[in-house]
Amino acid sequence: MDTSLNKIDMMYLCRTTDLGKLYDKQETLEPDKNKYEKRILDLTSEMMRGRKINPAINDAFEQYIDICIRHFKFMDKSATIQTDYLNMKVTNKKKLPECSLEEANKIILKKKTTTIKDFLEIKKAPPFYPKIRE
Repeated sequence: MDTSLNKIDMMYLCRTTDLGKLYDKQETLEPDKNKYEKRILDLTSEMMRGRKINPAINDAFEQYIDICIRHFKFMDKSATIQTDYLNMKVTNKKKLPECSLEEANKIILKKKTTTIKDFLEIKKAPPFYPKIRE
């Protein structure tokens, strides 16, 4: 269960019949997690050694392992890339020109004066209204 979702998101994104079941599961998960912590860790260590429990647990465990491996590979690659920049000396720093906030706003908010009408000859036809049947 994704714990990043809050109750308001779930209220609008779930069917109301399933919402009660979802909250019951979330509220009972924390005490059960504490109660079965040792057994969960033992089961996890056995599964790391190759023991198979049942297809649902095996599939969930394989997905968990896959996600962990991808995370660790990313962290290793990130650390390797960061070490390349440790001894890097930055030379030739360019200083930005001094300018006031008003000048910056004028530059950013400058309106464009060219429009498509400047490049195309647009002829406006009179509107067509359907005739009323008698």
